[in-house]
Amino acid sequence: KAAVFYCMKTFQDRRWNCSSAERLPYIGKDLESGTQEQAIVHAFSSASLLFEISRRCAQNKMAHCSCGPSGPNTNKDIIQEKLIFAGCPDNIEIGLEYIKKFTGYHKLGRKKLKKRKPNRENLNYYVVDKQAAMQKKLKTINRLNGHNYEAGLKIQMENQKQHCKCHGVSGACTQRICYRQIRRLDDEELHTILRKQYLAAKYVEIQSDDTLVAVDPFGGSDESAKPVSSKDLVFIEHSPDYCEPDTSTGSLGTHGRKCKMDNVSKTSTEHCTNMCCGRGYRMLLEQLRTKCGCRLDEFKIYCDDCFSNVKTYYCL
Repeated sequence: KAAVFYCMKTFQDRRWNCSSAERLPYIGKDLESGTQEQAIVHAFSSASLLFEISRRCAQNKMAHCSCGPSGPNTNKDIIQEKLIFAGCPDNIEIGLEYIKKFTGYHKLGRKKLKKRKPNRENLNYYVVDKQAAMQKKLKTINRLNGHNYEAGLKIQMENQKQHCKCHGVSGACTQRICYRQIRRLDDEELHTILRKQYLAAKYVEIQSDDTLVAVDPFGGSDESAKPVSSKDLVFIEHSPDYCEPDTSTGSLGTHGRKCKMDNVSKTSTEHCTNMCCGRGYRMLLEQLRTKCGCRLDEFKIYCDDCFSNVKTYYCL
């Protein structure tokens, strides 16, 4: 629920706004065909799980786990400050252990060591086995899901916050006690990082050794193929424009969506021209009443009513 809520908040200004995830456990085509949108939902999910489990262990709200081990991270600036690491950091180790068991991300779609040899006497090279092709694609998508789960974890772990408290006479802060904390799902910086990873997602292929390599999505030279990093989001299916409802792609369309016309760039994704896909928009003028001119009189607060006109735009 946390992943869906904050995913929708992060992408509220785009045509695809993560709202299809609200219908889970029903899965639309946009979340099962190997798209960028599927990738970011999996990353949000694992990032959410890591926070929930790790923080609750540190808060002593879960049985069989407590604070994580104290120690600096790899941030050079923090190490150079010679801070004392103590306190009660989030228990990332237990969080990762739980997520491995819950999602199985480390083995999703990965090839087994032993390969079954085909029976060449019964193998028909001229007939396309649709079921086998579907199973192969499903395995490929599972492989991507596992990688994107791990990417969400890597993003969380590499962007931890350092929480410090000062100690000293009269607040002199002669000594600083620090510990690490996973970013909450409502952290704006985490939203920005995940959004950037979504926009920079890599179109990939799976090599014979089971590695994922980024390739030219428009069929260019294979020389550009490069292995992706563990925190890159990956996809194999290009996304539709999400302008019109289409069950075959999982698009919900943008009819009736809110958009902006004032104080926003024309190239912005939330501008009505982009959000409404050129169909046009309607304006709704509403009068908003707020409290203003508040004052204290004989231990009571009195306020005046102020009215303002608010313009709201909706896609046709």
